[in-house]
Amino acid sequence: MGREDFIEPQWDEGEKRKEMLAFFRAAFRQKTMAEWTAELAELEICFGPVNTLDETFADPQLRHRGMIVEMASPTGPATVIGPPIKLSDTPASLRTPPPTFGEHTEDVLRRLGYSGEQIVRLREDGVV
Repeated sequence: MGREDFIEPQWDEGEKRKEMLAFFRAAFRQKTMAEWTAELAELEICFGPVNTLDETFADPQLRHRGMIVEMASPTGPATVIGPPIKLSDTPASLRTPPPTFGEHTEDVLRRLGYSGEQIVRLREDGVV
């Protein structure tokens, strides 16, 4: 990108770092992700797009590896992150669905020291 002045201070935490980050943020906004991917693909650098959550959950490779899985939950089908470790003799599995919204709120509040009366008040006040 023609900024040789960034090579030496690239690991510094000072003002030059702020300048570098501002420069790269502005530069990367000048082209689409597809354009940057095509341009950077031929260079000997480590890079990759930063996907949105929707793009991540739709990624065919992640789905093929079982990193994104569908499972039943009390509120219907849920898309969840699968087990990251893949062992051929003892494969991991998801045994329970993710908790529903607020399912463990009371338990967490009790463990934090809130009384039943305080929890009722928090619910009445719309805090939880």
